[in-house]
Amino acid sequence: MYSIHVGAVSINFASAVMTVVRQIQDHDWHDEEGVYVPQAITIKQNDSFAILSSEVGFMGEKGPHHVKVCEPAVYTVLDLAKQLAGVKHNEHTLDEILQIMMLTDYPWGKLLACNWSKLDYVPGGISYYLLPNEHPAISIGKLQLDWPTVEVMPRDVVAEAKMKKRKKG
Repeated sequence: MYSIHVGAVSINFASAVMTVVRQIQDHDWHDEEGVYVPQAITIKQNDSFAILSSEVGFMGEKGPHHVKVCEPAVYTVLDLAKQLAGVKHNEHTLDEILQIMMLTDYPWGKLLACNWSKLDYVPGGISYYLLPNEHPAISIGKLQLDWPTVEVMPRDVVAEAKMKKRKKG
C-alpha cells in the first residue's frame, strides 16, 4: 500500500496502473482492448505535494506526476471546470470542458477524469483530479491509480490513527 500527503489530506492506494495492449504487434496506442496492470512507483514527498514516477509504461504513464492541490483552491466540479477553461485552456468554453469530463463517486469524494483527446489535444490523454469531501481539488496528472483501493482522508485523522496504533503496540 502506498501513501502520499497532499495539502491537508493523505491519499492511500494499492498501486498505480499502466496500460498493456493486447495486440502488441499492432503498436496501437489507442487499443480499446488494452488492460491495466499494477506498476511499481517511486514517491518523492514534500510537505504539501508529492512527485510520483515509474520505470515502465508509456510516456504519460511514467511521469513524473506532480500530485498537488489545484491553485487557486476549488471545491466543486463546476469550479474546477471553470478553472480549466479559463486558466489552462482559454481557447475552449466551459461547456466544452464539461463535455470531456467523466465523474465517478467514491465514499471519500469524486474522481474526475478529463479526456483531452476529445478536444484534439496532442498528446491528449486523460488527466485525473480528486475532489475529496470538504477539501480542495487535487491534480494527479495522467497518473492512473487502482481506483477501487484509493482512500482519501484528512491528515489529522491519519496521524490520530497512527498514535492509537503505537499505543496498542
